[in-house]
Amino acid sequence: GNRSRRGQRSPSRGASGTEGSGSDRDAAATTPKKARTRVITAKRDTSFHPKLWINGVNYEFGKMCMFCEAEKARFHCVECADFLCEGCDGEKHRHKKRANHVRQKVSKYNLDTGTTTITHFFRTVRCRRLLRRRCRQRFRRIYSPEYGIHYYYDTGVGYMTSQWTKPVCLNRQELLPWLTMTEAAMRIQACARSYICFKLLLWRVHQNFDKIYDHDTSCYYYFYKGRSPYIKKVSWRKPLSLHSHDIKAVLTVDMAAVRIQNAYRSRKSMCFLREVVRANYERLIHPLTGEYYFQRLDKPGVMMPRPLLLGSERWDREDLSLMSVDEVCIFMRRLGFKRYVSVFKQFKVDGELFTCFEWEDFEMLGVAGAHEIKKIFLKLQESEWYMNYKPPPMTIVKRNAMRQQHKIFSAAVVVQAAFRGYYCRNNYAFLRIKTRVQRAAELRRLEVEAGGGWWTAKVGPYEGERFKAFGRHGYFLSAQGWGRWQGDRWIEIPKDFADRDVQDAPPSPETVASLNSLASKSPKKQKDRPEVKEEIRVLMAEPTTHMDVTMRRLEEQLHIMGEPGFRTFEQPEPPGTKRQMLLDIQKDKRGY
Repeated sequence: GNRSRRGQRSPSRGASGTEGSGSDRDAAATTPKKARTRVITAKRDTSFHPKLWINGVNYEFGKMCMFCEAEKARFHCVECADFLCEGCDGEKHRHKKRANHVRQKVSKYNLDTGTTTITHFFRTVRCRRLLRRRCRQRFRRIYSPEYGIHYYYDTGVGYMTSQWTKPVCLNRQELLPWLTMTEAAMRIQACARSYICFKLLLWRVHQNFDKIYDHDTSCYYYFYKGRSPYIKKVSWRKPLSLHSHDIKAVLTVDMAAVRIQNAYRSRKSMCFLREVVRANYERLIHPLTGEYYFQRLDKPGVMMPRPLLLGSERWDREDLSLMSVDEVCIFMRRLGFKRYVSVFKQFKVDGELFTCFEWEDFEMLGVAGAHEIKKIFLKLQESEWYMNYKPPPMTIVKRNAMRQQHKIFSAAVVVQAAFRGYYCRNNYAFLRIKTRVQRAAELRRLEVEAGGGWWTAKVGPYEGERFKAFGRHGYFLSAQGWGRWQGDRWIEIPKDFADRDVQDAPPSPETVASLNSLASKSPKKQKDRPEVKEEIRVLMAEPTTHMDVTMRRLEEQLHIMGEPGFRTFEQPEPPGTKRQMLLDIQKDKRGY
């Protein structure tokens, strides 16, 4: 029914004159569907011929020979600038004059046939790869020790199937046998060692070669600085050992100029690309969310994200409200106001805040000079965008919030300054008291030392009988150090007896008694005292930690003569003295 209605509808359309000529309409109405498809395809092929280029010459597909005009052109001569068929090409270039002309073969494919051929080739390659992948999953290559060759085992069927020939779909490729753990480990080790050797080889090449830029030829050459006589000193080709790697060029004056030029050209190219992006995109505001989105001019109505080619650069370079905090700081630095950058960073002044600032806002942030504020406004007024800019309500709210934050910050600074002043005054008063107390203690110590020395010098020699062996008649700490008085002589304690850890600790009563027993006993009368030229001197082998320990070891050493590290020197006493009697008693006890 539909076919009949379509057939009935076509004559009426033709009669109204809205569709084609009468001959075409009659042919379309009388021919079958397949025939009509062929006619439409033939019309499309004959009406559309894409233009192609060959040797810089524009030509249409199916161009006829320029000599015979009977066959399609197969060759194009660059020097003759002619399109020739195969016969005319041989006839024209058979002479010696034109025998060396270079001809290029004209493609025999148009847009449809060329696209079809490429598509078929791509699909064929993909099918071959898929077939080989499935073949590797299904077949196994196994070595036969009986025959000494490999055979192929098919695992895809239920029963055992093997063959001596490999599958045809593999073509020149081969199935690899399954690796054992040892073989796999050996291959991994071989790969690791190869990588290490390659890195070492690259290091050696970098050590022995230099890449230098030649200003005259605008090319790089490689200079060998090693000691091998078999390698060229200079070569235009890089060493084969580098493969895809290369050496960094020596930074000469020419190379530095090349790098600067490359950086400048890269910057110019990037600016050009960004201008192309801005010319093909537009930025709009979403009516519901209020956020910006991008849209291509050739695809209206399609929301797209920010183009990646823009990078970190803002969309409109004239729009100062899009500046970030760092860009605002750079703007202030270029004006010579580096000292205000820290304050702008502290309050996070971006482009929106900066463009809606008033005179009082700059004064609030510390820009005190009127000429400095005027300089900032004059610099902003150089932009045409700023002269027509009106800050939106949200930006004004943001500015008021910043002003309130500045008030809170200023109040906090005042409170902190007051507290720090109070804290410093208290610390200073405490330090003065501490210094006064320390100075008074030092003065008392000096007075005690001075008074003790004066009193000691004024005291005369004691000539009476010694009636006790403790107190001031023993060893005590005086202004002259540790010691004791023996008659009119002051006897100091040897340094080996002094306490090395606690210098000011007085000796115990046992220590005083031991020292008095070891020292020479004074007679009752001064005139009966013998003249002693030399006293007992003790040299300790090691230091001790306390005087009591020192005296205990001294008493032990006195009973053992000839002990290593200890020597005693005794002055012989006249017979009848207490000291001589004490020594005789000690010898009787020791047996020697």
